[in-house]
Amino acid sequence: MNLTKELLSTEIPYLSPLDTGERALSIMEEYKVAHLALVENGKYLCLVSERDAYRLEDPTIPLGKASYFAPSVDISDNLLAMLEKITSNKLSLLPMTNADNDYLGVITQPKTILALAAWLGVDKPGAILVLEVAHQDYSVSEIARIVENNNAQILNLFTYPSDTGRLRIGIKVNVEDASNIIRSFERFNFNLVQSFSKQSLRDDADEHRLQELFYYINM
Repeated sequence: MNLTKELLSTEIPYLSPLDTGERALSIMEEYKVAHLALVENGKYLCLVSERDAYRLEDPTIPLGKASYFAPSVDISDNLLAMLEKITSNKLSLLPMTNADNDYLGVITQPKTILALAAWLGVDKPGAILVLEVAHQDYSVSEIARIVENNNAQILNLFTYPSDTGRLRIGIKVNVEDASNIIRSFERFNFNLVQSFSKQSLRDDADEHRLQELFYYINM
């Protein structure tokens, strides 16, 4: 999935070397973000975080050409490249540039979640199951066999590490009622961590957990 203009936001202001730490914090509070791009003459310099601004000895003097961390995504990159940078660095937004390092705008974390949700087909009929297994027990063919033996198909599958050191597997299947699939996974010693269906997502707590899942996926 390529990045599109729909994911690009130009509404969030960027900082210039003449801006102060105080101004940076004020903008972050207003737009509910923890990062802002530092730009000079249209060129992207780096990303200033809320933590960086608080650590300044004098927040009333200009930032200057600071040398903070400078992650960015190129306009030609795809969704997974963008997602990896946002999740691995826990960013609230990610600047987008072109081949000449011209600043184009930012991709925000909420828009990333929406894009990933669309990619996974969350709004389409079907359930999402999250399994946890030891790395050596991970087998796509075994997972597919269990799903297909229950008259269902896998629409999407992704993996990400858990805090326990095991591997988590997210599966979107083409049936709403996945109870038979869940029982089969349990019989084959797969640990079911979470399950979501279109019906369960009407519950605010389940929807919040699903959004957390999307955010912490580290492709």
